[in-house]
Amino acid sequence: MIKPHSSFVDVDDLRLHYLAWDSELAQNMQPEENLVVEQDNDDVPIVLLHGLSATADT
Repeated sequence: MIKPHSSFVDVDDLRLHYLAWDSELAQNMQPEENLVVEQDNDDVPIVLLHGLSATADT
């Protein structure tokens, strides 16, 4: 399993926590059995936002 690195970025008066996965590691990872993997263009990042009491680590 590929683990993300955790970091923070300060924007105006907000401190945002984010997790980032290394796309190079993901591309070199051996897919698990019965896992369908399609080759897509990874040039565009996906941003997932959460709120309330949820965290990116759960």
